[in-house]
Amino acid sequence: MIALDLHAVAASGLNAAVEGIGVAVLAWALLRATGRQSSGTRFAVWFFALLAIAVLPLVGGGVRGAPGHAPVILSTSWAVYLLMAWAAISAFCFLRLGIGLWQILCLRRSCEDVELASLPPELHGMLAEFASVRQVKLCVSGSVNAPAAVGFFRPAIVVPAWALTELSIDELRVTLLHEMAHLRRFDDWTNLIQKAVKAMFFFHPAVWWIEGRLALEREMACDDLVLEQTANPRAYAASLISFAEKIHRGRELALVHAVVGRVKQISQRVTRILDVKRAGATRVWKPVMGLVAVLSGVALVAAPYTPQVVTFQDSSSGPVLASFHPPAAPPVLKQVAGKQAAVAAPAKMKLRSVPQPRVVMARQEIPAPDMTMMMRSVGFDEQGAQIMTLCIWRVTNGKVETMFFVTRI
Repeated sequence: MIALDLHAVAASGLNAAVEGIGVAVLAWALLRATGRQSSGTRFAVWFFALLAIAVLPLVGGGVRGAPGHAPVILSTSWAVYLLMAWAAISAFCFLRLGIGLWQILCLRRSCEDVELASLPPELHGMLAEFASVRQVKLCVSGSVNAPAAVGFFRPAIVVPAWALTELSIDELRVTLLHEMAHLRRFDDWTNLIQKAVKAMFFFHPAVWWIEGRLALEREMACDDLVLEQTANPRAYAASLISFAEKIHRGRELALVHAVVGRVKQISQRVTRILDVKRAGATRVWKPVMGLVAVLSGVALVAAPYTPQVVTFQDSSSGPVLASFHPPAAPPVLKQVAGKQAAVAAPAKMKLRSVPQPRVVMARQEIPAPDMTMMMRSVGFDEQGAQIMTLCIWRVTNGKVETMFFVTRI
């Protein structure tokens, strides 16, 4: 029973990986069909697609048709090996995620709070106004190279010590607006979920692709919120480029959101900021999300009934046949020791027309020790129904009795 459960878990994970690629392609096609959408809308679509991929293995262990119809059939021993490798690599990924959380905790404990009264009035008023959304503190630390938002239960905006003296008030303002946008959108929690799904499904190509899209759309959505407040795309793009020139980035923390990311991401963000045709809306477009919810529900309901791509079979039981043929009838027995043996040869029968078991017996008197032999085999007919064949040979007082039982399970 335990082996059977392991086979089901392994098969469900592999088959759900194929289905997850279809979900990612469907989300991409939906965004292409709906035209230009805001970064917040695109982020929401990709995030829902990621959640759907994570749930697919839980709902995909249903009917899925007969195992013998899967194009890829692996030995049951592979299920154990694959699950062991999956568990080991996933545990390592979660360990790295735990280390990232520990680094955030250490950063939050080591940084020093900045008194709001010591800030310029416009920055002080901006932080005080944001307190109605989430309680946040402004901190300085020598452990970060760029301003970053540290969220979860004690959210804070951590800036390097040099930033308060070398950055202008306008640069500090757009920096704080960007980091507050992360906290306003609760990107700390969505990023944690994103990293947890990636750690669990590290082998999934669609998860890696969506994870990259989410990282970019998250930053662009915050850029849109900053532009809504400043209405000066050129100045904001210049601030990002200035940050990229001033900051020599070291090793960044995995779960913090910095205003300046990788060089490729910065170039994409600057191009989007300066695009005059970009979608200026910052809210999520509800019709798209309604369509995403409907498509996700249909995909999750249909998942248990999709055909299997990979299945596991016990090698000791022989190959599983896609179609089943009943055993051949016993041959006509010849005379033995001057006696005519009773002959019973069954006619050729079709499984569709035999709802009840058929019993065929043949007797032959030969000198032999008393013994009983039994052989059972299981297969599938053309409609996918499971068929069991039981053959029994019994020798009693020199008489051989052969019995064939063919029945649907």
